[in-house]
Amino acid sequence: ATVVLFYSVLRSVDVPGLRSSQIMLCMMLGASAAFATPIGYQTNLMVLARGDYRFGDFCLLGGLLMICTGIVTALLTWLLPIT
Repeated sequence: ATVVLFYSVLRSVDVPGLRSSQIMLCMMLGASAAFATPIGYQTNLMVLARGDYRFGDFCLLGGLLMICTGIVTALLTWLLPIT
């Protein structure tokens, strides 16, 4: 689904100084960053009952992990060399 969305975003986004590789990096990492809910990924559901986790545990720890991933993604996108 992200690949299909990438082409439409690439055609509609026209920001000076923004390269397609930067958009692609943000979309790839954003599509795979589903840490905040147990229904975001299959393995989250597998450990939910076995580990005696609650929904709020995923929101707390997964939300912090998503914030860290977003900051690292923004930095990597900004520091991406022009090649």
